[in-house]
Amino acid sequence: MTNALLFLEYMNLSTFSIFGIPLSLVSRGEVRDGVTRWLSGNAFHRIATVGPEFLLLARESKQFHANLLQADVRVADGIGITIAGWLSGKHIDRFPGADILHEILKEAEKRNFSMFLAIRKDGLSSLDEIQTALLKKYPRLKVTGEEFALPINNQQSTINTSIVFSNFGAPEQEYFLESLRGRAEHVKLAMGVGGAFDFLTGKISRAPKLLRIFGFEWLWRLLVQPSRWRRIFRAVIVFPCSVLCDFLMNTPLPVHLKEATHTDIPLLLDIENKVSGTCIYSPMVKEDEWNEEMRKGSVYLIEKGGEIVGNVSYERKGENIAHISGLVVAPRFQGQGIGREVLSKILEEDLKDMKRIDLVTHPDNMIAQKLYRSFGFVIESRKENYWGDGEPRLVMVLQR
Repeated sequence: MTNALLFLEYMNLSTFSIFGIPLSLVSRGEVRDGVTRWLSGNAFHRIATVGPEFLLLARESKQFHANLLQADVRVADGIGITIAGWLSGKHIDRFPGADILHEILKEAEKRNFSMFLAIRKDGLSSLDEIQTALLKKYPRLKVTGEEFALPINNQQSTINTSIVFSNFGAPEQEYFLESLRGRAEHVKLAMGVGGAFDFLTGKISRAPKLLRIFGFEWLWRLLVQPSRWRRIFRAVIVFPCSVLCDFLMNTPLPVHLKEATHTDIPLLLDIENKVSGTCIYSPMVKEDEWNEEMRKGSVYLIEKGGEIVGNVSYERKGENIAHISGLVVAPRFQGQGIGREVLSKILEEDLKDMKRIDLVTHPDNMIAQKLYRSFGFVIESRKENYWGDGEPRLVMVLQR
């Protein structure tokens, strides 16, 4: 039996979705905590710092849309995204990639981690200039790197460091970094930094802090780099207009739970396969697993707007005890509050008479833990290698 709760499904409290891309609503402190935990483990994680240009590109490109969904966390970077959140009553804490970069660099220097720089060959700053600037500010860093001509195509590089940064810009840097998953076995953390290295080398001056606080960094970039006007126009004019149109045209639809039967197993397998691939998720991708799940408990397909968007399952262990064994939403529908709506429905209707309800989640799944706590769940215990995949799990319990 599997937890079937995906870290990428941040659910209502924890994400806000724009053009089908869920963005994290966690604070800067929670991002820093996540980075610290990831660097303490052995699995690959990728941070995508997502600005309006990223989202417009994802709207136009299915390939880039899919790529962003593969990132382990997507952090909002841009005042346009904050404004989009206001439309739906969401507060989005912006965390620019240039700021996250320094948080990671400080942690890397403190813990003696090595890093690899994938640098654009025709960029403003050369690899040597970036290395010099980094070592001037963080003298104990271990830095290697390579310059790449774009497009990458079949260029290969041996990467044996704990951290990888790339400044190719979107979408190339995100494609390159995701290609390391499962291939560069020593990499713990990867992130695209765009023009952040140019700030370090002094090739571009960063906006004064006051402008950054109020979200006018784009105006500063326009003044110092007038050639970027097309990109800035898309970010500050096209993006807000597109978001507003979507907001006015889209009416939220309720979710429905449809009890699954053995004939629905192919649908369940398809959903699980779509969301598998992260160390904090253990999917059920075998038919006999679903036969067993249906034998022991209740399995439902989650339906919204006439489409199957996920699945949820639970087991009654006794007269007053239940176990929520699975809750997952397909990537295309994540960030719409579906997980939260389903969990609320189960707790208030199906399991309303249960005195104790438990579930398990991964210790790194801060977003899920935050959601569960909002329903009254507390951590009861931690168990190592819970599913036999080498990963620990937290047992969380709701007592009534």
